[in-house]
Amino acid sequence: MDNLPAKSHRRPENESFIMRIRKNVLLLFSKVPEAGLVKTRLTVLKDGVFQPDVASGLYHCMLFDVTEICCAAMTKLEARPHATDPVTGEEIVDTYEMRISTAPAENLEKMRELFAVSGAWPREIVFVADEGKSFDEHYNDAFQKAWDDGADTILSMGADMPALTVDDVVRGFEALQKLNDACALRQQDRQ
Repeated sequence: MDNLPAKSHRRPENESFIMRIRKNVLLLFSKVPEAGLVKTRLTVLKDGVFQPDVASGLYHCMLFDVTEICCAAMTKLEARPHATDPVTGEEIVDTYEMRISTAPAENLEKMRELFAVSGAWPREIVFVADEGKSFDEHYNDAFQKAWDDGADTILSMGADMPALTVDDVVRGFEALQKLNDACALRQQDRQ
């Protein structure tokens, strides 16, 4: 899939100035934190030490912690000065979307409710159901849905990353944006 966006906007106050919107998606894969279905290797069901409800509680906390960290990172990224397209010289306005992908599709409403009852989040969260018969098919489906919705870059991760920092997420997006720019330059050289 071509990862070069075609979205451009002209500022009304200066007709000669064009800016491009680059949509960056953080794709967080998560199960609904239900006892006996998440973190089972940590439970007595699989030679672990936790009861299933404790393991699911731990996963619930990790999911919310990771989501908060990702939201904070996207807010930090949005506060930065706009980038410049290395090919066209257009100003690039980076936008960020928080997207949580879960499976099966029946769990989509459970995931929405889990976040809704927790209170307000610092940004809108998009919830999607990924589909497939294998891990790879689920992963690819979630990515394809993000590409189809206009993503220019996608940073993906799982919800159980207790050591994740805001700077980790920022560096991830910075690397993807550099790659996006390098692809644009390479495509320009081929023309």
